Amino acid sequence: MPYLTPSSRKLGETTAVSEDGTVTVTNTIAAVNAGETLVVAIGATDADTSQAVTLTSVSDNDGNTWQTPTNARATADYVPNAGLAFAYNANAQAQSALTVTLTLAEADGGADGVAVNVALLALVNVEDGSNPLDVIVEGEGTGALYTETTPTGPLGQDTSIAVDVSAGWYGDPNSTGGSANILKVQNGSGPGNVGTLVETRVLSGTGSTVGRVDHPDAATVGVSMLRAVFKAKSSGSIRIKLLADPLTLTTAEKPFDVSLWRNGTQEQVLARRFTVADVTSDGRIDLEGADIPYENLSTSDTIKAYVVGQTRWTGIFDAVVETF
Repeated sequence: MPYLTPSSRKLGETTAVSEDGTVTVTNTIAAVNAGETLVVAIGATDADTSQAVTLTSVSDNDGNTWQTPTNARATADYVPNAGLAFAYNANAQAQSALTVTLTLAEADGGADGVAVNVALLALVNVEDGSNPLDVIVEGEGTGALYTETTPTGPLGQDTSIAVDVSAGWYGDPNSTGGSANILKVQNGSGPGNVGTLVETRVLSGTGSTVGRVDHPDAATVGVSMLRAVFKAKSSGSIRIKLLADPLTLTTAEKPFDVSLWRNGTQEQVLARRFTVADVTSDGRIDLEGADIPYENLSTSDTIKAYVVGQTRWTGIFDAVVETF
């Protein structure tokens, strides 16, 4: 199945110190388009050195449904925490008209000394008809020059976009390259602003991935990280193109008996056999939409074809699977 190319847009951000557990962020940078997926990502810490800050709930003033937040840390861990929540298939909203409210918590039930950085972003061309999240994984730094999440495992489709959020006392956080920067904050001192990095990265292929953030201090420990992978939206436009000798595939030879083998040779897989009424043009037959005899066809599939006309026929040849 072909997919649209996903992307991200920054909508707003806020940084706060000594908050009481409720933080708001507004889309001051850009408007929200209908069908986009909204994401809030946080890096947070607290003046109380016995507990972490966690993101517990998110809501907004436009009726979007926010999913349960994910946190890299539990409230019992005193290290900077990375948290994330999202709402898919969002309503359109003009710039500065959307207010998103985040509720933060600590192990003792309060949140009176919180330092938090918040990024609000929109994901474009991700699945909007159902939950777009493919997988989310966590990571914890142990003093190396970088922090990585655990592997995602195989992804559900070959086009997706990852949102990486990390938080820690790592000075000036650095990405590994190839990412779109959404938010970058250097940490302060004491209960000041916590170092936070929020980025997105378009992923190709279904192989397992990890999120990574580099930090300059090899002694840095307790860095928290999340990688959330969202599925790209299907383009819905794919076809099988049969190209052969223009003297063989002509209108004069119609109709055509077509045999196709998917992801294997005629010795390995059974053929799909059907009739095609006419050529698209001399030497070419296009199979599109309902004429494609397979579900979930992908450009990574291989198709072998054999076409028989009224008086002429082809040998077995490689068809083309393409988007258009």
